[in-house]
Amino acid sequence: MNKWYVLALLSLSLLLVRDLAAQQPVPASGNVRLQFPGEIELKSLVDYVSERVGLNILYDEKISTKRIQLKAPNEIPVESLVDLLQSVLRAKGLLLIDSDTPGWKKIVEGERLAGFSGTATETVATGIPVTQVFVLQYADVQQLSTSLTPFLSQPGANAIPLKDQRMLIVTDYPANLARIAKLFELIDQPQPASVTKLITIEHLEAEGLADRLSGLLEARGKAEGLTENKPVGAAVFPDPRTNQLVIIGRRDRIAEVEELIRLLDVPLQLRTEVYTPQILAADRLDRLGRNLLPPGDQKRLYQSVVDRDENVLVVTTTAEIHERLGKLAKQLDVGEQQQAKSRVRFYKLKHVSAADALETLRGIEGETPVSGGP
Repeated sequence: MNKWYVLALLSLSLLLVRDLAAQQPVPASGNVRLQFPGEIELKSLVDYVSERVGLNILYDEKISTKRIQLKAPNEIPVESLVDLLQSVLRAKGLLLIDSDTPGWKKIVEGERLAGFSGTATETVATGIPVTQVFVLQYADVQQLSTSLTPFLSQPGANAIPLKDQRMLIVTDYPANLARIAKLFELIDQPQPASVTKLITIEHLEAEGLADRLSGLLEARGKAEGLTENKPVGAAVFPDPRTNQLVIIGRRDRIAEVEELIRLLDVPLQLRTEVYTPQILAADRLDRLGRNLLPPGDQKRLYQSVVDRDENVLVVTTTAEIHERLGKLAKQLDVGEQQQAKSRVRFYKLKHVSAADALETLRGIEGETPVSGGP
């Protein structure tokens, strides 16, 4: 065999291998910066995406008459180029679908962007739809994409979220995109980190104070228009063992709760008095005095010690309760003394009837029973 013939076959084989290698898809990795000058032909974007990601695309040459605008100030991942192309095609009433030929995609006509959220004058002034790539730093991309739907021009405008890249590709008219961009500036803000703080309560009970603070925070939240989906920013939990409050929330809200605690946790005007009733039992007077306060305030505003041997009651409470307790002790003690001097006694029977008890007593005294006898 002629050596020149062999060399020719080898050269041809190398050329075929090179062509086949050139047809293999380019790995979609890394980032790219789209630097298209102003309006470009849609065909240019299709060709760029096809070459960059190694995607075979069939399309009609009539799309070359369509023009688009792209705004991508930041680099975007190569793997997001196909999603970007899909968004642009939808705005132009086109779709990228699988072709009948294996390994190929094709562009076909689909739903067209026909509506606009603004006035007719704005529609004329804004011109063709624009595709813009928003790179988010703090907001949840998927959640923001769902929330954005009511703000898009309908039908046809769309938003494609790329969660892993924290990107949102939005296609809409320029005027509406400007509104959306301002909305994103307000939403895409760093969220204040939650912190936990322990505060020792000096003069009140932590449990009761926690209930009061929670009520105040809830009332303020309603006044500010906050709901369950928009929490008030702080939660208060009591630790009765150490009489501390555990506050969890944003730093600014915790500072507000601390200020409320400072205003509420003030010394109570309590004083101690000693009661020495003559006849009235000291423990009974103690029970009556404790009941002068609501159950939630009894532990906080009323402390007492009873000496049953000497019938003495020592009470620490407010001036108002002392005044009421003193009057109550005087009235009841006088009543007990009068009852003690009287020859009439009243007994409340628990287990027998009054008639049976009377019959038994008369029998003991030697009188004739009430029910009859000899």
